[in-house]
Amino acid sequence: MGCIAAALTFAAMFVRLLLSIFLYKSRSLTDEANISEILNAFIVAITIIVMAIPEGLPLAVAICLAFSVGKLQTEEQVQVKQIAATEIMGGAEEICTDKTGTLTTGKMIVVKTWINDEIVNVSDVTKKLSQLQLNELLLACMHNTDSSYVQTAQGTEIRGNNTDNAILRALKDDWKLDSEKEQETFKTIKADKKTIFITPFNSTRKRMTTAIRLDNGNVRLYVKGSAGVVLPMCGEYYDKQGKLVKLTDDKKKLVLSKEGVVGKLAS
Repeated sequence: MGCIAAALTFAAMFVRLLLSIFLYKSRSLTDEANISEILNAFIVAITIIVMAIPEGLPLAVAICLAFSVGKLQTEEQVQVKQIAATEIMGGAEEICTDKTGTLTTGKMIVVKTWINDEIVNVSDVTKKLSQLQLNELLLACMHNTDSSYVQTAQGTEIRGNNTDNAILRALKDDWKLDSEKEQETFKTIKADKKTIFITPFNSTRKRMTTAIRLDNGNVRLYVKGSAGVVLPMCGEYYDKQGKLVKLTDDKKKLVLSKEGVVGKLAS
């Protein structure tokens, strides 16, 4: 009976619409409001079915949600993968989302760095370092990385994890080093047999380590990672005059404090 009543109601409302168009001439056939009238008649029919047959409620909910998904996609350019999510999100007051690729571009860049006992913008690094220091920094960045330069049809691309990509990108874009020379140096380093071992970064160790053998036979260890892990391993650093001085425990605590280098870079 519920289905019959719904069908009759829909038919009656549809006939009334046709009469107002063709008999009474109260509205035009091309009037956009006609679609709303038909949709309204359909909703009323569904409502009658739900009232008469409780089992019709899931169907009505599914139709309403599908209609909402369609409006979101056409009007708000929002793609909904699960229809049921629209009902949940409709009552949400706070939404937590992964910002990478959603609120940001997913592309990391180097902004500031601690050089010679002062925080400087990444574009000013070359002004603060001597040529010897700059060469050592270049070798450290290239030896101790998981990223690499790849030749593609669009040119040279930097591929690897986001952190290492940002460092190699800073060499070229911010420190204005010769791109071709940089790439040749990188290829030479990767093809060199002087690398003793490489320990990749992981969430437990919080650092990446690369050991190489120098021309004089000595072994040099390059380490990068979390400041709280790497800094306690250090014994010396360059001061504002570019001199190598001892890194005391008090200096380490100051650097890692909220008022120190880490706190300022994190703010």
